Parts: sequence; C-alpha cells; structure tokens
Amino acid sequence: MHNETHIYLAAPYRGTPEQIEERMKLVAKVSGLIRLEGFYVTTPLFHHWAFQEEDNWDGQYWLNYSENLLTTMILSRAFGTKVELWILCTDKWDESEGVSLEKSIATKYGVTVRYIHPQRAELGEIFDMNDDSGWVFGGK
Repeated sequence: MHNETHIYLAAPYRGTPEQIEERMKLVAKVSGLIRLEGFYVTTPLFHHWAFQEEDNWDGQYWLNYSENLLTTMILSRAFGTKVELWILCTDKWDESEGVSLEKSIATKYGVTVRYIHPQRAELGEIFDMNDDSGWVFGGK
C-alpha cells in the first residue's frame, strides 16, 4: 500500500569523488527507507550522479533541472495528492545552492519541508531534526 505523498529528496551534491560516492550511498539508503514506508520518492541526485563524467560539472543545468522537476511535481501532483521536500542534512547542506533553491521553491508553494538527520539515516532511521514530536520511522 502506498502513501499518497510524493517525497522530493534533496541533498548537496558537490565534493570530492569520495564524498560524492559516500553521499550517494546515503541518498540511496534513505530513498529505500522512504520507499519501504510506502511513499513515492524522487531525487535529481541519481541523474546528476549517473551523468557526472559527461556533464563536465555544468552546475546551471542541474539547478534548472532540479527547479523544473520540483515545480512540476508540486503543480501537477502527478504522483500523489501531496508533495514534501525532505532535505538530507549532510555536510554543508545549508551552503548548497541547489538545496537553497529547492527549499525556496517549497516555501513559495507552501510545501512541507523536513530536515533528515544523516547519522540516524545511516542507522536506518528517518528522523526530522526540526519536529518537536520526535517524528521518526524505520529502525524499529
């Protein structure tokens, strides 16, 4: 059974090849946890990662891609009745141009934004760092 919420998972991308590889492993793990809970999940990071050698680090292309993808998801609601932005708060997430853009789009359209704790995600838990109720799933 699927939850009718579609999650757009954001995280910073740039870094050393080793940092990117580790971050992408975590993005894949978190995407899997989200999917196992019955949510739909989309992240542009997999596309960026798949084409990293061919795109020669064209940052503007990926900013436009992310903006179009998130805006289309919000406006069309094609994959469910609700869209949420979940930010995986890895190193320098608050300095990421892409994450900042995605957050501003979500805010503009009144989309719920959750901040996912990366160390707890490594342990198999999804924990919103800004939710006083201790909102969490997985790892049980």
